[in-house]
Amino acid sequence: MPPLSSLREAFTCALLGLRDGVSLRIIAFSLGLWLGTCVLWSAIIFFAWAQVKTAAAFVAAWSLLGIFRIFPNWLPASAQEKIAGVPLADGANALLGSVAFGTITSIVLILLIGIAAYATVRIAVEFWLMPIIREVAEKHYPPFPPRAPYRLLYSVTNVAKTGALAVLLGLPFLFIPVANVVLLFVLFGYLNVRTLVNEALDGLASRDEQRVLIRRIRVRMVLLGTLLGGAPAIPILGLMTPAWIGAATCHLFLRELARLRAESIAG
Repeated sequence: MPPLSSLREAFTCALLGLRDGVSLRIIAFSLGLWLGTCVLWSAIIFFAWAQVKTAAAFVAAWSLLGIFRIFPNWLPASAQEKIAGVPLADGANALLGSVAFGTITSIVLILLIGIAAYATVRIAVEFWLMPIIREVAEKHYPPFPPRAPYRLLYSVTNVAKTGALAVLLGLPFLFIPVANVVLLFVLFGYLNVRTLVNEALDGLASRDEQRVLIRRIRVRMVLLGTLLGGAPAIPILGLMTPAWIGAATCHLFLRELARLRAESIAG
């Protein structure tokens, strides 16, 4: 599919996902998930504040100066002295100043807490809410002949592969100053969609069909994930983002599955 058509398809699925992801039933379930998540992470932050703050400082330091730990000669000699032989967070504090680095660490801390909370809700959506979301999305398509449900082992290996991809690509991205934010945004937007594929197609498509569909619409998956990546920042509507992405993913794959089956019949 041409790039412009792929973008149009991703945008269409995002709108369809918004339509189906804000039904009263799904809204009530989503708000319940967010409430439980807030309680969980509030307790974690309360009892492990020092560890959480240390993790935020580590991530902030690596995002800014990680590449210079590997290539210290890229820094002036005076700057090298400040980060040599000390934890990178301490080096970043000495190099940037306590006010600047403290501000950056606070921003990273807020982002990490937000990401952790969103990830928790997102996992809950995958295991508990996706069957309801898909039931709503399927009403807009002709019935699909059923296929055997995916085995639990396949779901586990799928999660493992996705996690490995996040690590193998995400870690190198961290070493690219400034651009790492954009690259990680696009990567995790894609993974946000990719991890829902099993739930979107379970019982509707065979494993071979699923692999074919992913190859056919990988670019659209990236575009859809990127389009909806900033949705959590939208006031109020952001709370519905996990369900929104789940519904949009269902539409993206159900539309392509219908095309694949039509091509098989025509061929």
